[in-house]
Amino acid sequence: MKKAIMTLLRLRKETGAEVYYTGGSVRDLLRKKKSRNTDILIRGLSFTKISEFLQKYGKVTEILEDHLILFSINGNNDTVRITIPRRARIFDPSGNLYSDAHSRDFTINSMYLPIHKRTKRNLIDHVNGLDDIQLKQIRAINAPAKFRISPVRMLRAISLAARLNYKIETSLLNTIKTMARMVIKVDPEEIKRELVEILLSKKPSKYISLLHEARLLQFILPELEACYGIFQNRKYHKYDVFTHCTTSCDNVEPDLVLRLAALFHDIGKPPTRNYTTIGGKGKMTFYNHEIVGTKLTKKILKRLHFDKTVIVQVCKLVYLHMYYYESSKWTDSAIKRFVQRTKITENQVPYLDKLPLFKLRRADRIANGYSTHEVSLKQLELQERIKTLFENEKRVTAKDLAINGTDLMVEFNLKEGPTVGHILKHLLQLITNDLGLNKKEKLLELASEYLSSALK
Repeated sequence: MKKAIMTLLRLRKETGAEVYYTGGSVRDLLRKKKSRNTDILIRGLSFTKISEFLQKYGKVTEILEDHLILFSINGNNDTVRITIPRRARIFDPSGNLYSDAHSRDFTINSMYLPIHKRTKRNLIDHVNGLDDIQLKQIRAINAPAKFRISPVRMLRAISLAARLNYKIETSLLNTIKTMARMVIKVDPEEIKRELVEILLSKKPSKYISLLHEARLLQFILPELEACYGIFQNRKYHKYDVFTHCTTSCDNVEPDLVLRLAALFHDIGKPPTRNYTTIGGKGKMTFYNHEIVGTKLTKKILKRLHFDKTVIVQVCKLVYLHMYYYESSKWTDSAIKRFVQRTKITENQVPYLDKLPLFKLRRADRIANGYSTHEVSLKQLELQERIKTLFENEKRVTAKDLAINGTDLMVEFNLKEGPTVGHILKHLLQLITNDLGLNKKEKLLELASEYLSSALK
């Protein structure tokens, strides 16, 4: 990145153009955080001239519709994003920072720092973005007009807030509520991109709830919106299904598959909800909600154009998350069927706590609102039995030997008796340590050595 910045400093010196850091670069510098991108604005030089100059020093990619240049030094993966003042593109050849700032979406992304004077005292802030950083809030610039042009900006406001752990300024939230229906015009790929930003944030539940409050969720994830206010058996669940799912999402690591599975694992409960009265006592049931939930999850993820691999992995977790382990009822055969169904391998046995399904189970338990322990004793017992299953399968018995007592009696002219048993026991101990010895010829050779030593 340093070489790219040096090139831009050279451009400023040789052409007389004004070169500024802007966007997330300035925002994150003021927040004392590392920025994802290096955003640059160049004033006083045409798009074409900028591109021609930079091509002498590195790779240039022009995105004409956005008047954006992506510039990187050859052999360097760091890319600088370069624009010119937005008003200059159409109206004023020279452009100016005031009009550019007011053409941007959010105040915290609409400030500038000269590339050669990157200090706070040189900050150019026409929209009071610094105040919003200090207040930790997202405030839009002329929100209604911007949202009518590009409704995805409503989602972007919330995803940006999620990434920075900021709040949404009140008037902006009210504007989004009023215009929320326009989000139906947004391309599914764009919805997915903003949703992923929220899901991978530090506390997704806070901002998924904000999507609900802003009236956006009903249009982008109506299946999840349907979970709001659906209460469960209060004996086992403190929260409604919506809060339970979003809280589960908070309690798994920021892995996309895990976060999606946690968010959707109980999404099948609203359509399967049934209230029955037995013996004068009411009971809420959600039979087969994992099956219905798997179908809904697949529908959602396909609608939002998620990768096929992600869809398969998430749906598998949603389908498998409902298992009721009871030690008295689960036989060894039942444990084996569970292992086969969940495709647990021997290599995974030392790390069962790290399996996605068991991570989801942990998050599910924490999110019921009552559990004092993240992992139940039943879950721990299940994991121990899985370990025991694999250990037992590794054990070799006399039946596994490539020879038997008859082979020994014929080979060494022995009579049936303790000697044959001793030889078999000795051979069994040997192959337990090295299964490669379990070949008939080799075992007969080892049996001969054993007999020879015994006769000495």
